[in-house]
Amino acid sequence: MMIKDIEEQICKEEDQKEILERELLLAQDANRAKSTFLSNISHDIRTPLNAILGLVNLARQEELTDKMSEYLDQIQLSGRYLLSLCNEIIEMSQIESGKSTLSEQNFSMDIFLQSICRLLQTELARKGHTLQFSGKGLSNVHVLGDERQLGKVLLNVLENAIKYTPDGGKIRFDAYEKNSIISGEIYFEFLIEDEGIGMDEECLRKIFIPFERGKETRDIPGSGLGMSIVKGIVEQMNGTIEVESRPGEGTQVKIALHLRKAMEPEYTAENKNETYSKFIAEGKKKNLHEIAGADKKILLVEDNLLNRKIAEELIGTCGAKVTTAESGEQALEILQSKRAQKERFDLIFMDVQLSGQDGYEITRIIRKMEADDSAELRGEITPIIAVTANAFPKDMYRAMAAGMNDYLVKPIEIEALTAILVKWLDL
Repeated sequence: MMIKDIEEQICKEEDQKEILERELLLAQDANRAKSTFLSNISHDIRTPLNAILGLVNLARQEELTDKMSEYLDQIQLSGRYLLSLCNEIIEMSQIESGKSTLSEQNFSMDIFLQSICRLLQTELARKGHTLQFSGKGLSNVHVLGDERQLGKVLLNVLENAIKYTPDGGKIRFDAYEKNSIISGEIYFEFLIEDEGIGMDEECLRKIFIPFERGKETRDIPGSGLGMSIVKGIVEQMNGTIEVESRPGEGTQVKIALHLRKAMEPEYTAENKNETYSKFIAEGKKKNLHEIAGADKKILLVEDNLLNRKIAEELIGTCGAKVTTAESGEQALEILQSKRAQKERFDLIFMDVQLSGQDGYEITRIIRKMEADDSAELRGEITPIIAVTANAFPKDMYRAMAAGMNDYLVKPIEIEALTAILVKWLDL
């Protein structure tokens, strides 16, 4: 009798285990479906948003009344918030699905942190905040790591500090470099402290849960995804993140991680691999109207009519002659005609998601054409800039592998476009 009872109990436990496993699989499938749905919807919303923000940038090139400028500011602010929300949803779905990957670049930690501080200046000034940055312990070391993803982590935390601190506050940003017990690596700690509204224990428990927000923050715009993404990226980097806070006393965030030490690259006037953070940190930004590009010839390949018109107007602001192609096939015809006349473009902007042959395939064909050129044109390599709504590392790898030289993220921001034109046209 006892043996029979045991057998029945084992059968019940096995049945229950099967039920739980099925429920777990169903829950995982539902979560993946949710992530895929949100990601697809976000992609679809982002396309018209890119056009709206592009038209705002165009409108800013005209003479405007103060009231019109104020309206454009509000449109741009709202559009950027919606775009940020879309990007966060897409990135969170990438992290949840395990598709998020890290790239590896050689960059100067000192210059990188200078660029982070510079990027915050406008928002700091708007709220009357003071940012106290200290990197005294840094040895201007070069490291190997994902510069953009690390930048995303630090900017997200710093932007939260700015957002949740009442006007006229102080924010501390300290960076420490320490010897690592791991050979060939350096241990970094980043400490960010604010005088903001702070959080209670309930909010702290929810801070890394997607879409969850504490009651203190509900009246302030935000998706509840930022810190979930930060934690996901930090953990991908095998780092740690700790948050301490009390209501009315501010918040402290500590991020710690190891990065591999790298040799310092030689930067020269001809070095086309200069990082964007170095470009910003050295104060090389120019106004689009200040660029003298009248003698430059640029090919723009974009199959969306409105996006093509916006990009053509923005690029043309520098005075360059812009030729447009509405498909990859038309772009190849234009390039072949140019080569027959022993002429070439100075720069090509290539949308990567073209109908028919995509921008990657068209780029590979162009590079083959250049390799097969006649002696007069051989060796003349035209820089090709990927224009993409996807700024994930895997998209960047794919662009570079296809033969592209750099990338510009939609919606096209004037500062980013200016940086690309200065960098690749030597303006």
